[in-house]
Amino acid sequence: MFLICGEALFDVLQDDAHSVGHPGRPIGLTAMPGGSPFNVAIGLARLSRRVAMLTGIADDGWGEQLEAVLDAEHVDTRYLVKIDRAVTALAMIRLDRQGVPQYDFRCFRSADSLLERGHLPTLTSDIRAIHVGSFSLVTRPSSATLEALVAQASSNRLVTLDPNVRLSVEPSREHWKARLEVFRRFAHVIKISEEDIELLYGTSPEELAAEWLSSLNCEVIVITRGRRGADAYTRRHGRVHVAAPTIDMADTVGAGDAFQAAMLCWLDEHDFLAPTRLPMLTSDDVVSMLSFATTASAITCERRGPDFPHREALAGSAQDRLAP
Repeated sequence: MFLICGEALFDVLQDDAHSVGHPGRPIGLTAMPGGSPFNVAIGLARLSRRVAMLTGIADDGWGEQLEAVLDAEHVDTRYLVKIDRAVTALAMIRLDRQGVPQYDFRCFRSADSLLERGHLPTLTSDIRAIHVGSFSLVTRPSSATLEALVAQASSNRLVTLDPNVRLSVEPSREHWKARLEVFRRFAHVIKISEEDIELLYGTSPEELAAEWLSSLNCEVIVITRGRRGADAYTRRHGRVHVAAPTIDMADTVGAGDAFQAAMLCWLDEHDFLAPTRLPMLTSDDVVSMLSFATTASAITCERRGPDFPHREALAGSAQDRLAP
């Protein structure tokens, strides 16, 4: 089983951009359950993986709806923590001309950021992998809580990390970098977007990958490049690249989360979840993993919003199914 940790919120999108600037005309909004870790959990469940979520949930109607969605998607909710007098975070989303989402978060005293160490569960033996990511890595007290969790778990469970940087939540790049320095010490697999590398580090992906692979635990660095596909860096094989499929783009909401879920699914299906198994990945294995994950991401980009594929949509060769 996977344990996915981090925020659960509602994405709020404007329905009709043309209504802006017309006095008296209401602006329609659509609220969809989301948050990067929340999306990864649902993405894994749709790929027929056993998955649970650990996060704080507000004790209100919005929190009840988030829990109901997880239940409906067959995500285990036993590790959800009800937080009194907290709110459910909102992510206000505007799509630019390329369909790329721009986020503005309303998350002061949101339940997902208020997870404390006393809320941490005793991990059962069926939890084989833990994923952490996004702004729960930097918001207090959840950041320290998740740090304690992965520090405890990394010796015998796979730990994966996706920074998914959101400066509108925490504007300090230095704080983001400091917290990522902590979390990357425990992570065995790190996925980061090229955009996040530019945002925080201003260095080349190759240089960053080399530095992060020098960590004791880290075995695989995956860098997503949008329309230019994805790269993986390993200690044995260096850089491995897979091109992105050519698609009819709807938007990119949830694309990175679909990639993350599919990558975890591939590792599970091919018996690479144990940290000791990762060094055994061949270059062909890495190509297969990236191909599977880019296909899942491409399918999501052809749909409106974070609508993740089910396992049957990824049957067969990913490279054959959506060839460039």
